[in-house]
Amino acid sequence: MRKAKYLMPVLLAASVAIGGTGCMLHRGAPPRELTLYFHPFVGPEPLIFNDARYPNPGGEGRFKVRDFQFFLSNIRLVGASGAYAEVDSYHLVRFDGAEPGFAIVLRDVPRRDYQRIEFGIGVDAAANKSLAQRGDLDPNGRMAWTWEVGYKFVLFEGALVRGDASAALVYHVGFDENYTLVSAELNGDPLDSDTGRLDFRVDILRLFQGAATIDMAALPAVKFDHADAALLARNFAGMITPMESDAVGHTVNRQRAAPHWHRARRTYVASLLGACFVTPYLAEPTAPWAGNEFLPDELRTATSLARLWQRQGKRDAARTLLAPLYAWFTEGFDTRDLKDAKALLAEL
Repeated sequence: MRKAKYLMPVLLAASVAIGGTGCMLHRGAPPRELTLYFHPFVGPEPLIFNDARYPNPGGEGRFKVRDFQFFLSNIRLVGASGAYAEVDSYHLVRFDGAEPGFAIVLRDVPRRDYQRIEFGIGVDAAANKSLAQRGDLDPNGRMAWTWEVGYKFVLFEGALVRGDASAALVYHVGFDENYTLVSAELNGDPLDSDTGRLDFRVDILRLFQGAATIDMAALPAVKFDHADAALLARNFAGMITPMESDAVGHTVNRQRAAPHWHRARRTYVASLLGACFVTPYLAEPTAPWAGNEFLPDELRTATSLARLWQRQGKRDAARTLLAPLYAWFTEGFDTRDLKDAKALLAEL
């Protein structure tokens, strides 16, 4: 008993020393780049510009997106041993370029065992009232108000189609009170990963569906009215959500990483593609479908069936089948399978 009495403090001191040494080794690692990659979606479907394919969340009709961009600012990484804050952290996120998403590269990020990432949607009050050019802030640019000093935090322009009628949609949301801070827990330190990358899903539909559900026909434009702008801004926090990589390197929604999502996905695909030839394959315990992989085979099969349904005039059914499967993939967009699926979705 007496030996144990003296042994415990020794073990405790040793564990502290070892832990401290590990921490010092981590701190001694060189700084590294960290890429934040944003993938655009509208609900379960990937964003396709200028196509009236997305349902009005609060009423009748379908809407199309002509332009969508927003400011993301004040990026911080927070850990137990300290925090990192990007200097002049003002980024205009947009998806009209050649790439399928938008990347922000943080350079020379120190190693501090980060546990959380924080950022703002919009522009903080101090920068919003300034004419200084910092990051992507441009007081003479399109995202700047022309009637006062300040910026549009989120810009959405498009149209709502109901029958043969088409009405313009213009949502320019700004004002200091609508600046929204977002915080997300990290699943491990991203600087310790092979890719040095964090992926985020940007769901444009959540701008109109969340804390408040917007009928685009009843509210087709938001610009100057503070109450209308606040209505959309209440949905900002749900617009951007983390994604994470599975065992084979594909990036998926964090909430879809759970096993029940994969079981639901397999059941969904089996019901649509036909149990006669899919079910025996799914029943194999070692089948790739039984794991977390998102294989090209299921996308390729769904694309073929969707193309058949398109020729048969079943456009809605084809879109319902293909869009959710395409949405599972967030990389590899230069492969033939994903290019074929995207091209077909654009036709549906």
